[in-house]
Amino acid sequence: MGLSDRLCLKKATGVLIDAEALHLCVMGKTPTGTKAIREERIPIGEGGVQQALTQLREDGALSGTTTVTLDARSVYFATKLQGAEVSLDPEHLLPPFLLAGSRFVHDVRAVKVKQGLVASIAACQRTTASEVLNGLAGIGRNQSRLEPAPMALLGEVLKAGRAPRKWKNVVRVVVDGDRGLAFLLQGRTPLAWKPFSAKGPDRVHVMAGVIRGLRAYARAELGMDKIDGVALHCAEADQELGQACHEACGLETKTLPAVAIDDAAAARAAAIGGMKTAHDQHCLLSTIRPPATLRELFPWTVAILLGLVVFASGWWVRGEADAVQRQIRSETRRMRKNMKAAGVKLNQLAKKHIEYAQYLDLSHKFSTDRVFWAPVLRDLPNRLPESTVLSGVRGRDSFTMPALRKVKNRIKKRESREIRLQGQLRMARGKPAPEEVTSILESLAASEAMQTSFPLIKGANVIRKQGKEVDLVTYFATCGRAGP
Repeated sequence: MGLSDRLCLKKATGVLIDAEALHLCVMGKTPTGTKAIREERIPIGEGGVQQALTQLREDGALSGTTTVTLDARSVYFATKLQGAEVSLDPEHLLPPFLLAGSRFVHDVRAVKVKQGLVASIAACQRTTASEVLNGLAGIGRNQSRLEPAPMALLGEVLKAGRAPRKWKNVVRVVVDGDRGLAFLLQGRTPLAWKPFSAKGPDRVHVMAGVIRGLRAYARAELGMDKIDGVALHCAEADQELGQACHEACGLETKTLPAVAIDDAAAARAAAIGGMKTAHDQHCLLSTIRPPATLRELFPWTVAILLGLVVFASGWWVRGEADAVQRQIRSETRRMRKNMKAAGVKLNQLAKKHIEYAQYLDLSHKFSTDRVFWAPVLRDLPNRLPESTVLSGVRGRDSFTMPALRKVKNRIKKRESREIRLQGQLRMARGKPAPEEVTSILESLAASEAMQTSFPLIKGANVIRKQGKEVDLVTYFATCGRAGP
């Protein structure tokens, strides 16, 4: 066993019981993939199946979920279509010879197919199931199973090849040397199976008889109108079986890759199925298990993991809280040191904060948010035509002193700034309107100094006073900007 085989993330065990021996297979998920870690054939001694399973369990050979499978000839399996009233009572589903004397154990499940609900039932001898249950004593309820071998093999058969998508009702036939196994499927749901012998010159007729039998069963018990085709899994040397099967049973046949269905392959398939988290197959131990104890029902592993997570989270939160406390103590010491240097007591800190915030607000407004009048006044004469005279300038820049105390429901006044220019010009009496006023407004709009402080040109008012020869025009141009 290599190092990668020892570093298994998950293990599962499959065991097939035949008349003479147990076929053991342990599968594991390793860093290099899922592979068989151990495969062995263990003869059944005088102690029977129970003694052999007990010895394997005591030797530690049963790792992870243990799935024990029974050969197809040792298990009864059937499906029956239910009517309006669904009944899963074994007395209505099992034949009389399986109910006599309580010599058999069973497991019944409801399966939904195209025709409706189908009761799927599997049964085996009670003595065999009891030996398996006693041999697996000590293994958790959710870690031990007993199921038919064809159920485990079906998963590997479906992986080997896909039937045409238009086929809904399919018969899958697997030929592996002298062994043969036929499944009746709707989609991936098994509805019936039949083992047969694939040796001898008449194996084609035997296989065709099995297919016809499943076809008749589908029509009588499940209400299926037709079988869409046959998917035949066989070796390359047996490819002629496809054409022979088509001629013998009259169904379209597709040849798919071969699948092993011997005892070792069944044990391997059971181990692969045991690695799944959820199991939807029949478990023949369900009716003879004792009631679950509190220890079996309570998820101890999950509880321990959650406890570790809670403990680790609490430890981390405590460490973070200690770090925050240390930072608070450090900042407190620095604050007290700065307060002592500034001569401020703790009860005066809030008042000083408001006072210095006022100074900061004043400094900010004076340095960044005020009108710089010098560039504006220097630029104004350059913006007037030669025919006009600037007779007055009136500017305003609002400034609000911040209050030391906050006033509730205080109505905030809209702050604004504005500059108003007054000029005069002489205009001939025949002119209808002074063109100089329009050029003044355009020139103010193009001024960089005016756009910085007074980007909004509000317009101009014109007053015209008639004279003897010329008219005297007085204009007022207003520029401004809404405050913050």
